[in-house]
Amino acid sequence: MACASSAALCVHEIRADFFLDIRDENYSANETMRQFETAVDWGRYAELLEYEASERRLSLPANDEAC
Repeated sequence: MACASSAALCVHEIRADFFLDIRDENYSANETMRQFETAVDWGRYAELLEYEASERRLSLPANDEAC
């Protein structure tokens, strides 16, 4: 989901914990989880991202060639 242009390397996935760690600095655990679930639901609906629950990993769809 982020590109390191100097290395010409693209990373198309992040761990869910990364998102949760950022949000829990300002919100309760329940609110953080609610926001995460909403982001995943809308991201899937809009076909912007995929979420692998068993691996707790967010990723761009396989056909996306953003980098």
